[in-house]
Amino acid sequence: MKIYIFVAGVLTLGAVLALLAIHTGLSTGWVGGLSLLAWAGLVKRKWNTLHTENETEPGAPEKTLWVQTAGTGLILGHLAATLMHTDIDVHVGQGNTLAIDSWVMLVALFLVYLMFRKDYRIKDERDAIIEACGIKAGYIALLVLLTVFSFIFGFLPPSAMRWLSNFIIGNIIIALMVVSYLVQIIVRLSAYGTSVNHGYDEKMPK
Repeated sequence: MKIYIFVAGVLTLGAVLALLAIHTGLSTGWVGGLSLLAWAGLVKRKWNTLHTENETEPGAPEKTLWVQTAGTGLILGHLAATLMHTDIDVHVGQGNTLAIDSWVMLVALFLVYLMFRKDYRIKDERDAIIEACGIKAGYIALLVLLTVFSFIFGFLPPSAMRWLSNFIIGNIIIALMVVSYLVQIIVRLSAYGTSVNHGYDEKMPK
């Protein structure tokens, strides 16, 4: 449940930032980027404190997944809210900062990645199995999403196709890929939580 609450929170924050930019004309990407960096710094400090005090902390692979969840959810929420306003041209130089805001948050996610780059190189015996489960779930999610989108796109009446420019279609496909990646991360995080709460031997084949 903690994972889903966290995902809902970062998705909401991303959507709110997009809506604020749309209705005020102000750039909000830096707010999302700084928020992501600040959260990463605080959680890294917390995990280091737990490690120093010999208390339970997430494993290195799990830490990187929480980081990816935060950044991916933030960017996806922003993109989804942006795509819902089909009357807005989000190209750079069209009177809004939505595209730039997305890139700012993406740069912030890359900086967070650098903060945790050592953790990305640490693996344990659970990781291969958990990663395979996540990748499978992500591929299934992407297949379902693309199939549904294809049917909707294929059977829409011509009058409803006016708002579906090539640019919008491309961004929708990107959003679907990001959704499938987020599904992969959630499945992997859930698997780590299950293995910790119920024991490695009970959940993982030998």
